Amino acid sequence: MDTIRLKNIKAFEDTGTIELKPITIFVGKNSSGKSSLIRFFPVLAQTFQDDTDVPLSFFGRLIDYGNFEEVVHHSGNTIEFEIPIKYRMNRSYYNIFEYGWAPYFKSEDPEIRKIIREMEFALRKSPLVLNIKLIKHNKKLTVSNLKIFNDEITFVEIKRSTRNQYKIFLKLNDYGFDHSLKTRLDFYRFIPIIIPFNNQLKKKILDSVFNPKNINEMNKKTIAGYFKDKKPLREFSDDHKKIISDIKYSFTLLTLIENLFTIIRRDLEDFSNNMQYIGPFRNNPERVYRDPESNFSEVGTAGENTIMLLRRSQQNRSNTLKNVSNWLYDTMGLKIKIEDIGQNSNLFKVLIYAENADPGDNIKDVGYGISQVLPIVTQLYTLPKIRPHSEHNSKMYIIEQPELHLHPAAQSSLADLFVNKAVSDRRSKFLIETHSEHLIRKLQVLIADPDVKISANDVAIYYIDKNSSDPLCKMDLTEYGQFTKKWPTGFFDESYNLSKKLLKARAKGDIK
Repeated sequence: MDTIRLKNIKAFEDTGTIELKPITIFVGKNSSGKSSLIRFFPVLAQTFQDDTDVPLSFFGRLIDYGNFEEVVHHSGNTIEFEIPIKYRMNRSYYNIFEYGWAPYFKSEDPEIRKIIREMEFALRKSPLVLNIKLIKHNKKLTVSNLKIFNDEITFVEIKRSTRNQYKIFLKLNDYGFDHSLKTRLDFYRFIPIIIPFNNQLKKKILDSVFNPKNINEMNKKTIAGYFKDKKPLREFSDDHKKIISDIKYSFTLLTLIENLFTIIRRDLEDFSNNMQYIGPFRNNPERVYRDPESNFSEVGTAGENTIMLLRRSQQNRSNTLKNVSNWLYDTMGLKIKIEDIGQNSNLFKVLIYAENADPGDNIKDVGYGISQVLPIVTQLYTLPKIRPHSEHNSKMYIIEQPELHLHPAAQSSLADLFVNKAVSDRRSKFLIETHSEHLIRKLQVLIADPDVKISANDVAIYYIDKNSSDPLCKMDLTEYGQFTKKWPTGFFDESYNLSKKLLKARAKGDIK
């Protein structure tokens, strides 16, 4: 997912298009809307992870986003979001023109062949966007409107008319084709299930084209012969040709649209399966742990599986525990080790120690900073689970307040951690909500350093203020790590203001 746009959601009337870079940072004052924004991604993920029949799951395994009345902006009645469609023409797996009726009509109809060629050109010129509008009707969240479009063309628009009844608008403006049909639609989450070969849908199309005002029963049988007997189109009258073309356009477009929805569903399932959300408050450590009976590949939203992942690493002799311990040593001068309690017990404890200072302290007895950062470091050093049906296995890490309870040097070291991961695995993306000036300053240093393989184009920093005329202010960076414009008040200027106040306070003392 490279962009997202939210409308009428939480604090935001319209976020505008938000670019998602390998490292995307959200900063701002308390209650500025940062968390509302970053937590929409877990909402999307749990929608496709959980066994649910709602189009968007506000309450699920990852997060409680609130009910509809709390989510919709300023007591409105519609929420809206836009996400890109990862359409890749060069991959037959993703090529919407390779399946269904489209290749058949393309092969035998020059006009449809021309249309498809121009649609392919339009797709290459500009990325597709999926726009979704949701309303609450009879206490149930419902899709009210859906549109797939780009700068060149609108493929389809679907509007709700009555309960489970939707109007599908198919348009090919350059060819004078503008067609709509009303039908019952089922949804997989917020993705419509459209099957052009479905008998009900075929009947809807034919009934809408075979309008009794325009065509009698005899003509209907004549036209049906075109599809049944494959008669050459030249044998038909101009009126019949127009009706046949409309039918072919409808079925071709519906095939392309269903193929697009299949791509969207597949990409959203990939996204949800490969997204890791770590919330702002990680669990406190325990004094004693019991050996895990389950396998974990993720630390969990509150870091609840962190120690179990490290224990598995110790037992399997993988590098995760070693790498985590080395990071703690480089950052804080501390190491981590796991010790069994008794010879025949399945109990163990986690110790934190300085080098040459055995036996160390139980993790329960050391500062909260370690327990808060440990899940983040562990997750990044844990090899992601390979999902065989995923197209790209890219990983998105959503992390709130990674700097919690850490001293400034450790906060800046987090920037090294994120950059190293983003550089070593270009499939990884980080969305980070933070208050840490030190983390951002270190990012600037790394961007400016020619020996570090990260550039200003790999980083997006947004200053968020829901009460501003520009609620999401993108703070662009130069190749030398410098910001291209002045920061809004209340963040970087605070240190400078305090320094000035210190000088003034000292001056008062000197005068006395």
